[in-house]
Amino acid sequence: VGFGIGAILSCSATLATELSPPKQRGFIVSINQSFWTVGMIGNAVLAYLIFGVFRIHGWRLYAAFTVLPSIIGLLLVIWVVPESPRYLALQGKYGLATMHANNVASAMGYKGPPLEESELEYHYDTRQRHHHEGKQDYSLQSSSSSSSFSTAISSIRLHAQQAIRNVKLIYTSPDLCKPAVTLQLMWISISIGAALAFWINTIFQNVGLSNVYLSFIILNCASIPGNIASAVLTDRLGRNIFFSCSCGMASMALFAVGLLVSTGSAKETDEDDDPSSSSMSTNHTISIVFCTAFYYASMTGVYSVLYVMASELYPTNIRATGVVLSSTFGRIAQSLAQFVNGALIDHPSTLLNVGATVLLCGALMAWIVPPQEMSRKPVKDDVVTTSPKSSNPSSPSSSPSLQLSHNLKQHHNSNGERHSILEETFRTDVNESPLSAFSTFRRNYLSMAT
Repeated sequence: VGFGIGAILSCSATLATELSPPKQRGFIVSINQSFWTVGMIGNAVLAYLIFGVFRIHGWRLYAAFTVLPSIIGLLLVIWVVPESPRYLALQGKYGLATMHANNVASAMGYKGPPLEESELEYHYDTRQRHHHEGKQDYSLQSSSSSSSFSTAISSIRLHAQQAIRNVKLIYTSPDLCKPAVTLQLMWISISIGAALAFWINTIFQNVGLSNVYLSFIILNCASIPGNIASAVLTDRLGRNIFFSCSCGMASMALFAVGLLVSTGSAKETDEDDDPSSSSMSTNHTISIVFCTAFYYASMTGVYSVLYVMASELYPTNIRATGVVLSSTFGRIAQSLAQFVNGALIDHPSTLLNVGATVLLCGALMAWIVPPQEMSRKPVKDDVVTTSPKSSNPSSPSSSPSLQLSHNLKQHHNSNGERHSILEETFRTDVNESPLSAFSTFRRNYLSMAT
């Protein structure tokens, strides 16, 4: 289950990024991530009904119900969700890339002339694709894989070798290494802060909130404002600002909960001799629940924008690898943090203050050494940043630059300005049709071709 969830979270953010216009990318990826909250609320309500209301013993019925959304999601992915045209174009599958790009454009409301396969092939030539240290094989094809003796093991080995090359590329690229490490450190810090969520119910029980299922519903419903804030503000404020503000607010909420828990413990000690007094006043308990809900909402916004930042930072050819790598560092840190949390659970105020401090460090990190701000900017398709040396597009030694966000918009060819058709496909304004640049591009393309 954990293997599947980790893969889905990373791949869904990657695919949403590659299908989104730059000016709406934060909104679309945030909406995509918000369905995690919907699923968590559904799980909480289902558990409350089965175990809390109907008091059905056993986990099998609950597990059977939770399988249904996965089956529905699988069918939707097979029949409805398009593959990334960017990924397909980088693989040299121009026909499929054209089909999926036109389908997405049509769904967005575009009514102009469709994209043609020759236009994609003009701008993507995988045979001429170069790694900064040499040629890189994107198709993962070899003599063994093309022969009749190819097996699943050889395919897995080829993909593993490609993954290792991608990881190496992240840390050896001068333009990618620093922001990638910064993002990974940010992911580690918020994962340590988010590890406290596993201990919230224990803290709630200490303050008199014993209904675990109802508490889970309340806290997951509190995540909805975080999803809304991420969808509305990520594109308007920018990724780094929204991350810093959300992370800072989560930190302040934890500090507040720690303060309330410590004062509540002191009050409980003072009132031990009074049998009519409760261990915690109603107002005090409500304040703890409110601050904890605010923490959940803030952390939801943090994770939403973090997936946006990660999927934008890495180019298409290593985007999934980069997002998974960053998420893996966070998962490892979160797992190790549980040992510290378990040791401090008898001192909840200290535990909460430690988590709040780590979150505050993450907020300051994004403020002091922020990753590249990609709000309203086109994403890259490859790490390669050099321009082609030859102006003849049909020459074997020439290759259009793969840094589509910059180089393909420069006059680096004597035939005129050359655009990436895929970048134009998804470079839209809120009031702009998805492929509004097609007519201009097609005129330029046809003039260059003739």
